[in-house]
Amino acid sequence: MSSVVMGARVYLRKLITPSSLLLEKIQNEPYELAVSKAVEKAYASGARKHGMTATIFQRRMQDVRKKLLRENKLVFINESTIISKTKGIQFTGLMEKYIKFVNLALASGASHLITYASQHFNIASILNKQFKIKILEPDDFL
Repeated sequence: MSSVVMGARVYLRKLITPSSLLLEKIQNEPYELAVSKAVEKAYASGARKHGMTATIFQRRMQDVRKKLLRENKLVFINESTIISKTKGIQFTGLMEKYIKFVNLALASGASHLITYASQHFNIASILNKQFKIKILEPDDFL
């Protein structure tokens, strides 16, 4: 099974929405969603920025989590694993807020990083060549 990491906007706009095609793809194909504490904090922060109330965000996130956990499609990567697996790997010019997603993808052995962030696309060729991680927008993943 291949791991997938999602940027915050993708998570909020495409995964935890009702009737999500992205969720269906993860459920029905050999993928699992990789998350970490730092990435979940970014998801919550993004929800606040997009005007989503904490209650709605938490309810939707819990619904998606339950579905994925029930089907063994959710994997939690702890911060110490991320640190140990990404030690010595640096990407110049990548803003701090985007590094957590790249590090999670590296630590989880993800095959895909699904994102809207142009900063991730700036390092896409490096991630694909050196680590076999494809950077895609949600519609390209679907």
